[in-house]
Parts: sequence; structure tokens; C-alpha cells
Amino acid sequence: MTIARERLITAHDVAAGYFRQMLECPRGEGPRRYLTSRGLDQILDDPRWTVGYAPPGWTGMQSLLHDHGFSDTEILAAGLATTARTGSLIDRFRERLVLGVRNCRGELVGFIGRAAPNGRPDAPRYLNTPTTEVFRKGELLFGLAEQRDRLSAGAAPVIVEGPLDVLAVASATTEFVAVSTCGISLRAEQVTALRFFVNTQTVHVAYDGDHAGEKASRRAYPLLIGAFALPRGARFYDGQDPASVGAESPTALVRTLRASDPLADFLIDHCVSRHPDHATNVDTRIDALHESARLIATLLPADIPRQVARTADKLGLHHSEVSNDLASAIRQAQVPSTVRPAAQLSPSRREPLPTLRPSA
Repeated sequence: MTIARERLITAHDVAAGYFRQMLECPRGEGPRRYLTSRGLDQILDDPRWTVGYAPPGWTGMQSLLHDHGFSDTEILAAGLATTARTGSLIDRFRERLVLGVRNCRGELVGFIGRAAPNGRPDAPRYLNTPTTEVFRKGELLFGLAEQRDRLSAGAAPVIVEGPLDVLAVASATTEFVAVSTCGISLRAEQVTALRFFVNTQTVHVAYDGDHAGEKASRRAYPLLIGAFALPRGARFYDGQDPASVGAESPTALVRTLRASDPLADFLIDHCVSRHPDHATNVDTRIDALHESARLIATLLPADIPRQVARTADKLGLHHSEVSNDLASAIRQAQVPSTVRPAAQLSPSRREPLPTLRPSA
């Protein structure tokens, strides 16, 4: 049975009204208090954002949708209910702060549910609408539709990890506009959608200040350099993210975004920082050299000379030593992994190493 997409969109509009009503009633006091504690209370009064609360309970949303003439089949197709082990339908979003996700046309197509801070410990922190006819995570960016006018007016785009990071930037400034994926790695289709609305050659990456955030930045680099001339990376300490910084000081969040470095610099610096004793330990310096060379080999050709020089300076090596290791990394990248020699796969059997001079 094919369900018209207009019915799915309408079901989400009805659901958004229900979630908003629950947020504004006494049952929503906890979520409202949580938003205030994160410095996001002004979002509640901003009509661009769809914010609500899914209370505990199994069928509150379904009952409302039934009252509006929606069948079980339509509710399931919209991703607003799921099937329990007993075979009965239950509401998908329960006891969660709920944020609406819109497509580039501004249509409400899904939700992101953030678990209550004091909720069940086994509940996932974020729960998205499942894949439906109108909700495909790889094609959507949270915050893009709501802020496309600001992007067109020249605001600098910022790619962040989660929806609360988006709201934190929106609460702090109009100079930057943040968007996030819906729980997946950044994809080329999303970069294309963002680029369509952006009126600048600069894009900022502001992922969480941990190893996962650095890895996400590395994955984003090859996607962004094809669409933006000036990708940049914002630096957060381990354990920080835009939402946590913004909650403490919106001014500090804006200052951090303004201080973003060229993304290639950001990636190399993170790579070297993972080997803090490289100045005193030759083996560690070798590891840092090999890892940096592998990273440099993936960069835009125009970025390579600068990063070779920066890596040599940071590790206390000659320019030629980094260049030689880079050439080796490029050759390795061109060899299929199934036929690479074991020495490249085993840490105990290193490839031939360059002669290293003592660190300055």
C-alpha cells in the first residue's frame, strides 16, 4: 500500500503540535528546565525551531493521530510508532526532548529525540525517526532549513556533531550557522545541500573535542575541499563540545569559532598531539612521522607542502625526512591491502626507517 507523502508530512505536523503541547504543560517542566540549564531557553520562543516533549506512555501519540483520522499503517509508515514484542503498536518517542527535522523545502519529515538526563540508563541518548518515504538521514541536515536565510545572507556555516550543538550556536550568534547530521557521518549529498544555500567559500568543522571528533573531521576533509575553498577546524578541549562551551559562555563559543584554523593544520596538529613524548622518544617520533605522512598523503595537493614543513618543524625533523616518508605513504596507499607485505601490517616488523636527527 502506497501512502501519499502529504499524509506523512501532515502526520508529523500533528505530532509536532502534540509534542509542543506536552512541553508547555506541567509535564514538560523537566525538559524546559533542562533547556534553560543549557542556555537554550530562548529557542522555545523562536518560531523557526520545532521543539517539544514526548512524555512517558505507550500510546498517547497514536491516540491523537487516530483522532485525526490516521490509520495504524500510516502511523507506522511515518515512523511515529513501532511494533512491540507483543505485536501491538507503541509510540516511538517516549520520555524524550523532541526536535523536528525539516528537509530543504522546510517540510517537517522526522524527529530527533534526546533522552531525559535522569532517564533509563540503557536508553540511547538520541533516537531518530527511522528511514521512511520522507526521512532519509543521508539527505538531511538538522538546522539547514531553519537557517537557510542566514546562510544566504553570508553567515559562515559550521558543521557540528549533534542538534544541541546546532541550537547552542544559534543561541550565541548570527555570525555563524551550525548544522548537524542525524547520527551518521557526513556525506557528499549533505555537503551539496549545504553548499547550495551558502554564500561564502569558508566552512567550519566544530566536532567534539575527543578522538571520535577528530576522526569525524578527517572523514569530512575530502568531502569539504571539493565544495569549499577554505575549510577550517575549531579546537575544543577533550570533553568539550559547542553545546557545553555555549552553556557556560556564548561569548567563548563565538571566540572559539572565530579562532578556527585551516582544517589541514587542525588535522596534522591533532595527529602529532597523539604522540606527546615525540621530543624525547625516538620510537614515538617515528610513529608520529608515519601517521602524519599517511594523513598528508590524503590532503589536497595545495595543502601538502605547508603540512610537510609544519610536520618537520613539530617533530624536529629535516624537510627531506618527512618528504621521503610521505613518498612511502603514497606508494603504500597505491598497493591493494590484500597484497601488502606483512611488515606493513605488523607493529613488530616496521618498514625501513629514515635516519632521524635529535629533536631540537
